Amino acid sequence: MKRTILALGTIALALALAGGAWASKRYIITSSAQVKNGALTGADIKNHSLGLADLTEGTMHRLEAGGSQGSKGDQGPKGDKGDKGDKGDKGDKGDKGDSGVNSPLVYAFAGATGPDTGVCSDNDGSPNKGWATDTYNSTYVVAMQPDGSYVITKVVKGTFVTTAGVSQPLSCGDLQTGGVQGTFYGTETITVPADSGFNAFASCGAACSPNTNGSETSSNTAQNNAFVSAFYRSGVTGTLTDYDFVYEAGANGHMEQSNAGNTGNITG
Repeated sequence: MKRTILALGTIALALALAGGAWASKRYIITSSAQVKNGALTGADIKNHSLGLADLTEGTMHRLEAGGSQGSKGDQGPKGDKGDKGDKGDKGDKGDKGDSGVNSPLVYAFAGATGPDTGVCSDNDGSPNKGWATDTYNSTYVVAMQPDGSYVITKVVKGTFVTTAGVSQPLSCGDLQTGGVQGTFYGTETITVPADSGFNAFASCGAACSPNTNGSETSSNTAQNNAFVSAFYRSGVTGTLTDYDFVYEAGANGHMEQSNAGNTGNITG
């Protein structure tokens, strides 16, 4: 009996010394429950030892999902050209454009002096030599019209001094003592016909800043004639169509002169 026990012990000791290697080689797996998750890898499975019957449907799907990407398929044939769309409705007619004339041209002249004629004659019956002497600056604004004609707007601003012994501007026969000072401003509109040879780059010089001691011709009329002569073809004349001037002399009165009528007066 003792010998038998000794022999079994010796065998047990030998198995223990052999370790798990002997056990793993001989141990037969009969169910998946006997294998720890992740314990087996592809290296532990012999090539060609598994068939399709050994794999579940879910395993196949996972294998297919993890497989390499297939090659790109051939390009399909080009589709037929689509039908041509209907023609769109005609758009609304645009507004008529400008005439193409540029912005008005502006010319300024300073320091003109000369007589300011009123509506009365001098006391000797001769035409009015000027009820006052004006000193003023002028600006001409030239605008070409669509028909080729021109409208010139003149803006005037300055001072005046009344002349002794001459009738008041709007009260004939009432002679002035002279020396009354005041201010005035106003506008004139002058038209020039088409095809007048306007030269926008012309110059006028001293002729458009006249200094007249005036007999019968006022400096304002002389200035207008000089401007038209300088900027238009020889022989062309302008037509004064509108004018409006306002005079202020404080206690010596207020006066307006225009083509629509005259009001007030300057006295003294």
